[in-house]
Amino acid sequence: MVIVLFFDDKYFHFAKPLLTSISIHEPEVKTYIHAFNLSTEQLFELGRYPTSPVIATHELEFDPNVADEYHKGLNKGKPLRFQLTCQRGRYLLDAMEYFEYEDLFIISDVDTLMIKPLSALKIQMKGYDVGVVRVSDTKICSGFFAVNNTYNAKKYLTTFYDTAMDGRLFLCKDQKTMAKIHERMKDKINFLYLDRRYLDHECSNDSFMWSGHKSYSGSKQEKY
Repeated sequence: MVIVLFFDDKYFHFAKPLLTSISIHEPEVKTYIHAFNLSTEQLFELGRYPTSPVIATHELEFDPNVADEYHKGLNKGKPLRFQLTCQRGRYLLDAMEYFEYEDLFIISDVDTLMIKPLSALKIQMKGYDVGVVRVSDTKICSGFFAVNNTYNAKKYLTTFYDTAMDGRLFLCKDQKTMAKIHERMKDKINFLYLDRRYLDHECSNDSFMWSGHKSYSGSKQEKY
């Protein structure tokens, strides 16, 4: 199993608690990180975690010609958000190319915590291409989803990346794109529908992953 993460220097401080929680609950897991605009010191710190992550480094500037800049709440001063979130499909495809013999790949937002081992997910995903938390016909959670190393999953990820990056990048475009692609491909790709325990913003004790992205659950700093 491979867990894929992505973040820039503005979100770097969330990496430590997440990677620590992963090393506790899934010590054998492999991690692949797309790191944007990190300092030498930050990269050195990442490399010291028990998960021994593979780190792909990138330099990226905010481009107002292609993306909106999000100023609200906790995201104030974090202009790269949409340029990063709309590339989730590519992050997974890169990891699948690097770890070509691994079966299961998971991508997670960095402001999450692993609360329990993901052994149940490994069993659930057998025979499926893509596992998602589906909220409605127009929204699928992008903060956590899983794919098996199948032709159909790679086709899904390529379509996801190409569609999300086409045109202007804006708030929740990745989630809306996932929902559109699901409607378009649900008869051709084997989807597993995951429950909210895999991306729980209410932090229930029986969940697998906690999410810190909902403001009514308290600020991320307070939560972590």
